[in-house]
Amino acid sequence: KEREGNRGKVVFEVADRAPNAVIYWHADDTYLGFTHKTHSMEINLPAGMHHFTLVDNNGGAIQFQVLFLD
Repeated sequence: KEREGNRGKVVFEVADRAPNAVIYWHADDTYLGFTHKTHSMEINLPAGMHHFTLVDNNGGAIQFQVLFLD
């Protein structure tokens, strides 16, 4: 939550060994966008468990789940 009490965004950061990697971000099978070189994304999803899949332009992938609280 923000100082004012409003629900804020969560900032996720990931690293890739390839210096020029492009990472494609998905949450719950919905495409969120991509990052290039600096891999940081602000995400605001409703409360509940969310499944993330990140795929780079070389075919590498990572999956994880995050519980967003209200």
